[in-house]
Amino acid sequence: MNDKDNSQVYELIAKLCKEKGTSPTALCTEITGSKGNLRTWQKGSINLVSLIKIADYFDVSTDYLLGRTENPHFYAENYIARDNSIQNNVKSSTVNVNTPKEKTREERNVVDVIKYKEVKYPFYRHTKCPFCNADIIEKPGLTYNTTEISFYECEQIFDTFTGAPVPSSTLGEPGYTPEKPKNKPDSIFIVMLRCPYCQKISSCAYDVKHKKKVNIYPNSNARQFPKTVPEDIMSDYTEACDILELSPKASATLSRRCLQKMIRNRWDIELKRLVDEIDTIPNYNISDVERNALHAIREIGNIGAHPDKILEVTLEDAEMTIKVIELFLQKWYIDEPKEKETLIALTEIKKRKKEEKKESKTT
Repeated sequence: MNDKDNSQVYELIAKLCKEKGTSPTALCTEITGSKGNLRTWQKGSINLVSLIKIADYFDVSTDYLLGRTENPHFYAENYIARDNSIQNNVKSSTVNVNTPKEKTREERNVVDVIKYKEVKYPFYRHTKCPFCNADIIEKPGLTYNTTEISFYECEQIFDTFTGAPVPSSTLGEPGYTPEKPKNKPDSIFIVMLRCPYCQKISSCAYDVKHKKKVNIYPNSNARQFPKTVPEDIMSDYTEACDILELSPKASATLSRRCLQKMIRNRWDIELKRLVDEIDTIPNYNISDVERNALHAIREIGNIGAHPDKILEVTLEDAEMTIKVIELFLQKWYIDEPKEKETLIALTEIKKRKKEEKKESKTT
């Protein structure tokens, strides 16, 4: 199928919008931040970043938008078909799939993906880029790759400090191989995620047996927020994220501290007790549900800060406090200022139109 011409690309996007119950104008505003770019889209001039975002929005491929294929999900179909073919070859052959040296690289990758799904990590999963906060669909081979490593199944050993390969002659007597345990050895999955927007690569390790996840790069789970968020607030929030699994109690206490700094900074309210500061926030700026959530952060943080023989802060409790902190960071420091900026811009337009009308009357 030939590539679509410029107008056909926009026509297809308009069709997808109609099927999804939205409009090209709304889509353009969401993707680019301005509906003024719609006229450029209609002329067929869509930059690569916007095209990728549109493809992810409709969960289709960019090739489909450009008319290079009639199958919106050709990447998934090809990948699964290839997987099925390789799995059949592996099952029908006498190859021992537990011996990496006897498998091709592609066969090992498929086994890794199968195991990845078996430990309940979805084949396609939405996640956020830790660098630019963009929404990413995890697509094997496209935006993420994974491999399994165990002590007994390393094809090559490297020096920890220099990164140089270690000669096999130094690993014991000539011909020495470590005896493999009868049961499946402990292993970890190394997962690398590539953001299609900022092109940066993040990585983490999953210890399936012990149900642990460790970030490799970047080493923090904290979201990236603009510089409009004060540095001391970001410091407490980041630290609460970093120690979440190590100490939920300490994490919840830091979340409480972070909340108090946010209220004092955002609303210029500074009292002796946090409970009074929360209740002092004007009703027209916060709903009852939001106020109750802020009190919940305060109370959970109090449990973490003060010894209690009955109550304990769980990992889920501390994780939820961080999520609520993120919601208010987004609302108070990003959404509300942006909304105010838009309203002011509209007021300025009204003022300018009024002045233009006066000038036209005088002339």
